Amino acid sequence: MGWLTALALLVGIPWGLFAINLTLNNLLFPSEMYTPFSSLLLLIAVTFLATWALRQKPGFEEIFDDINKDDEPRVLSATQNKYKTSALSEDNLQHIANKLENAMQQEKIYLNAALSLPILAKSINTSSNYISQTLNERLQVNFFDYVNGYRVKHAKNELTNSNKTVLDIAMDAGFNSKSAFYTAFKKYTGITPMQYRKQHTSL
Repeated sequence: MGWLTALALLVGIPWGLFAINLTLNNLLFPSEMYTPFSSLLLLIAVTFLATWALRQKPGFEEIFDDINKDDEPRVLSATQNKYKTSALSEDNLQHIANKLENAMQQEKIYLNAALSLPILAKSINTSSNYISQTLNERLQVNFFDYVNGYRVKHAKNELTNSNKTVLDIAMDAGFNSKSAFYTAFKKYTGITPMQYRKQHTSL
């Protein structure tokens, strides 16, 4: 609210002064009050906005705060704090991990391009929060990377053992676009789908 109030004042005060100056010029007497004062107000406004914008989070402040920190311990610590009050035991986490693995490997639910965390949760009859906790604590991965890992694995097999186009393979594997497929594939393999096909094709 402080940020919004300051922003409203910075916008409202110059416009108010402009209105007063316009009224004086048109109804009473010519006034040059606004011209030099407006430049000063503009300078103050820009400085204030720039300073406060740089302090907003997420923003530059977090980047500079974390620049000398090891990212992995920070992420794990945040994850642990997030779930520290959870009722899930280690056995519960492993049970959910097994259910996830079955949904991916046996049911191949990752092939559904519309797959989301709620859909996955409904599929294995587990809450979305418990799945997120299992992925973060037990498997050390987020939902999208977890699903894309299976999709890329599926695509690798198709690239090696079929003559399908890269676009067809991407769609069959559950990706919504060719660009998303290329990004995920290169993240997991370090090369493009076409390079992988040339290196591993058996046809």
